Amino acid sequence: LNDFKVEEFNFIGMSIQYIHYRMLKKSQKNGSFENRIFQIKNQFLLRLMQLISFIINLCIASPLLINKRAWKGNSQWVYFTKIKEI
Repeated sequence: LNDFKVEEFNFIGMSIQYIHYRMLKKSQKNGSFENRIFQIKNQFLLRLMQLISFIINLCIASPLLINKRAWKGNSQWVYFTKIKEI
């Protein structure tokens, strides 16, 4: 074992990523609200609707996110090297 690092848990970052992936998953279903958002050509309206969708998904997923907060799973990075035999 040469080196290791522990990535600190970031609840806000994890929550934003979870909501973003949730929106992307819903956008794959034809006719869904999120799917229709991605078809908008107007850039301002697109961003506005994405923000509205983000807030709606945040409200829906907040009980789950609160339960996930207790997990506090940290990621670890480990660097191994092979020892040369003599």
